[in-house]
Amino acid sequence: MNSDLFRLNSRDFITALANAAFAAIIITLYGVVTASGFDLFSANWFAIGKTAINAVFIVFISSLGAALGIDSKGKVLGAI
Repeated sequence: MNSDLFRLNSRDFITALANAAFAAIIITLYGVVTASGFDLFSANWFAIGKTAINAVFIVFISSLGAALGIDSKGKVLGAI
């Protein structure tokens, strides 16, 4: 992250979106495999989609929160 402590830039948002997209893919694949035994037609897509959307929101907010606490040198809160 190249932003200063307690500041966000466009790279932080792009990283958060990439993390959220990766989480959506993983959660969707996990939902398909565990719920229906890899049968795409008998999967409960509403439940899988709801879980994926919740996970995307959580990962996006968490990534931005982590970026807020890391300075441009990679130190947490500027000290560690």
